[in-house]
Amino acid sequence: MRRLALALAAIAFGAGPLLTARQEIQTLPKPAAPAGARDAAPSAPTAPAGTGVIAGTLVAADTGRPVRRAQVTLSGGDVRTNKSATTDERGQFSFTALPTGDFTLSASKGGFLGATFGQQKPGTGQAGTLIHLLAGQRIERLSFPIMRGGVITGVVTDEFGDPAFGTTVRAMRYSWRTGERTLQSAGTGSTDDRGVYRIPALPPGEYIVSAVPRETFEVAERMRAVEEMAVVASRGGSAAMMEEAKMLASRISSGADAPEPTSGYAPVYFPGTTQASGATTFMLAASEERANVDVQLQLVPLVTLTGTVVSPQPGTTATLQLVDRTQPPGTSIRSTRSAPDGTFTITGVAPGQYTLFARATVREGAPPPMPGQMPHAEAAAMEAKMAAMDVAKLGLNQLWASTEVVVDGRNRPTASLVLQAGMAVSGVVKFEGGATPAPAPAQLARMSVTLAPVGAVSSELTIPSSATLDAEGRFTLRGVFPGSYRVVPSAGAPAGYTIRSSVFAGRDSLDFPLEVKPGEDHAGGVLTFSTSSGEVSGALQDAGGTPAPGYTVLIFATDMRYWTPQSRRIQTARPSTTGRFTLRNLPAGDYRIVAVTDVEQGQWFDPTLLRQLVGASIAITLADGEKRTQDLRIR
Repeated sequence: MRRLALALAAIAFGAGPLLTARQEIQTLPKPAAPAGARDAAPSAPTAPAGTGVIAGTLVAADTGRPVRRAQVTLSGGDVRTNKSATTDERGQFSFTALPTGDFTLSASKGGFLGATFGQQKPGTGQAGTLIHLLAGQRIERLSFPIMRGGVITGVVTDEFGDPAFGTTVRAMRYSWRTGERTLQSAGTGSTDDRGVYRIPALPPGEYIVSAVPRETFEVAERMRAVEEMAVVASRGGSAAMMEEAKMLASRISSGADAPEPTSGYAPVYFPGTTQASGATTFMLAASEERANVDVQLQLVPLVTLTGTVVSPQPGTTATLQLVDRTQPPGTSIRSTRSAPDGTFTITGVAPGQYTLFARATVREGAPPPMPGQMPHAEAAAMEAKMAAMDVAKLGLNQLWASTEVVVDGRNRPTASLVLQAGMAVSGVVKFEGGATPAPAPAQLARMSVTLAPVGAVSSELTIPSSATLDAEGRFTLRGVFPGSYRVVPSAGAPAGYTIRSSVFAGRDSLDFPLEVKPGEDHAGGVLTFSTSSGEVSGALQDAGGTPAPGYTVLIFATDMRYWTPQSRRIQTARPSTTGRFTLRNLPAGDYRIVAVTDVEQGQWFDPTLLRQLVGASIAITLADGEKRTQDLRIR
């Protein structure tokens, strides 16, 4: 295979500082372990001990001072190793008796952001730099900087300007989730008697702040607690716990806990809007304390949404989710459960445009439960057990219904939903093994496939559906809700095989998600596994020819049709300390490859970013199953 030394421009994004982890590789006599440091036993105590050493000092990124009594963990190696240590009074740590291989080094301490060695943006989930260790090698005097968390603080007042005591305040950060830019909760705080709140330990990034009225937050938390109580009870909790969950869920869902409100405080975004789209965004720098982020609550009309869920099996209770479509995905979801007679009540609904989604799990062919026999808690426990299970083999069926609801604050809205059976997705698994034998029927029976939701909206209102294979490799996923999915293996794939394609109606769901619409089943799918897969590996060096581990190597398809969230044709790899990188399981096709720095986790799925990178990248073509070596050089 050809080895190409290429001149390549590195593109930097974002205004945050780049944290460069320094290293010195020495072959000096083994030093004594720092006082206060300890090595935990490897997870596999029978594995042969190595002779390598990784040691260094943990320092604060803003001051350079040692960070004492912090937890440092090391994992990886050719012989899987997991160790932990506590830094001493000089911030030092040491791991000894290490095997060869690539290691991940991470650290944590209260008030600081969890960090991985070589990570450019701690607290964001971004990958770090793998430390490559040779036999007997001593990598010492590592300087490992970790960053203090940022702080957002301010005052929340009511409509009269008086302090709003006990109000929950959320710091929400724009980040990339499932390949899309969405708002994610980064931290919460609560106001004191002065209306003052303080949210610490925040990673750098772009934020908005939301104040959630106390009543709204309490109802949501209590409903969540009921659901958790039901799950605990289903796993062996007491009968009294189950009965309490039933009673609380019934009272909350029926609105019996409090008189029906006619007005109240809606969640408000800084500086004073009920719509996230109108919120003021601001950048929080590393370790910055941002003060005076003040919010004034707004009094809005509140109404009660009532309705009925009709089920083909009388006595069925359903889970309902009310999603505000005027707010970002995941930021405004109200949940409740219907009573055994199908009625439900959701109080304190502010004006907005909503989707109301209902789902239930029933046993096929079973007599309908008597009223009160399977109310809220048992149904919640059943749904918890159904996640990632083959409902068809359990004799269960998943039902769904949805409708749109517009609330203007003047009238009391009602909604009626009729539960219907979910759709079916079926197909067969095939193997292209070459010299590797195809799995036997007994091994096929241990395999399963999953419908993985694609996109933030699908992830909100759907749950993964799984099914096992029969002796001939066939599968049927039942009770599938409407949404966008990829059909992928979830367990039991034989060694040496990787998924190559997942084709339904001539389209590969690995590249173009399968759209499941109401009333439409999808049959005849073919999941093909192969023993050959494309791979690009190489070394990344700077202009002087030394390893450049501080960058991320990004490969993406030339064809913009493949620039979709979580596309398998868009991949990244962080080079190790030697500059080596590997990108695996790539389909055949034309690609662009580039080295970038300061790119946020998941941002590489953004078509806007990829268009900017085309001019700075180089083109490569990968044949089916080809393993190509491609060296890169930063200029």
